[in-house]
Amino acid sequence: ASMDVMLLLSLQIFFGYLFQVAGIVIMIFMLGLMAGAGLKRGFFLPNAPRMMLVLQLLLSVLSLFIPIALILLSGPGVPGFVIQASVGFLILLVSFLVGTEFRIASFLKRDNLSAGVSGNYSAELAGSAIGALVVTLYLIPVLGFVLTGAVIALLNLASAAVLFFRGKNAVSL
Repeated sequence: ASMDVMLLLSLQIFFGYLFQVAGIVIMIFMLGLMAGAGLKRGFFLPNAPRMMLVLQLLLSVLSLFIPIALILLSGPGVPGFVIQASVGFLILLVSFLVGTEFRIASFLKRDNLSAGVSGNYSAELAGSAIGALVVTLYLIPVLGFVLTGAVIALLNLASAAVLFFRGKNAVSL
């Protein structure tokens, strides 16, 4: 959610009409979540913990890339449709990766799938709400887009480190 807040605010900065495109942004986000969460188990089944680690690392890289992409898109002569398409693609990519993570995390709790899904959903809602609040009210106003992306990347790296070093269940690349 934190990266998506950055992307939403970038639309406001570029075009000044965030609320006119909010429905489209939400639709793109939900499409990415659906696509990621809808992956067949066979896609990640053999290496689910490793796939989770790779997804966290990809989100870290993406967190660093988004502010750089936004800076490049704000350059002179970049057509509006290129900015809109680029931001839409980034929203789709972020939401696809997050949806895939949700699917894998739910699968990893296979001893009690319904408890795993409800627990993951609750954690996802809480994390998204807290992340959006902190990013919107504190990080972007105080640090700006680039350093906010770096903070989000560090949090994703910390999550990847927990996956990598978690004792007997450690994941290796």
